[in-house]
Amino acid sequence: LSLPISNTDGKWLDPVASIFMGVSATCVTGLVVVDVGNDFSMFGQAVILFLIQIGGLSYMTITTILVYITGKKLGISEAKIFDMSNNSEAKINFADFVIKIATLTLVVEGIGLLFLLKDSLEITALSFSDLSDPQYFITAIFQAMFHAVSAFCNAGLSLYSGSLENHASNHWMLFVFSLLPIIGGLGYTVL
Repeated sequence: LSLPISNTDGKWLDPVASIFMGVSATCVTGLVVVDVGNDFSMFGQAVILFLIQIGGLSYMTITTILVYITGKKLGISEAKIFDMSNNSEAKINFADFVIKIATLTLVVEGIGLLFLLKDSLEITALSFSDLSDPQYFITAIFQAMFHAVSAFCNAGLSLYSGSLENHASNHWMLFVFSLLPIIGGLGYTVL
């Protein structure tokens, strides 16, 4: 997040601010020291989005997914720790568990993206003079995706200055932003 490519002004961001933002995104605290939507480029916002997703899915689940993708087997002690961390008394099917978590996450966040896309297109249109510009659609889709992931992971981070304050009368948007954290908070096992 310190890199010039991550920032809209093309300058290096203060290392303390970068570390704070990275930790805040990973720990899904919602605390910010810079305006995420204005001070970070789309690359910087994508980094924050990635960190939110890691924090939201939790370290153990991400590690499990990475182990599964690389084809490595868990040792007996690692498998036991994994089972205990997921409140599982019985041995769970590791591959099935990971695929189901990833699928559920992508489906719910994808539905959230679709529900937020109309509003994102309208909000993004305010900053584009040419609505036929492909960058307009890319920006709107990215903003909808960012907010769907942030809400599902209960991160509390927004690309809008003032967060949702300027959208207080948009009941549909507020409903989606209220529902996604509840679904994400329930987690895979409950759902």
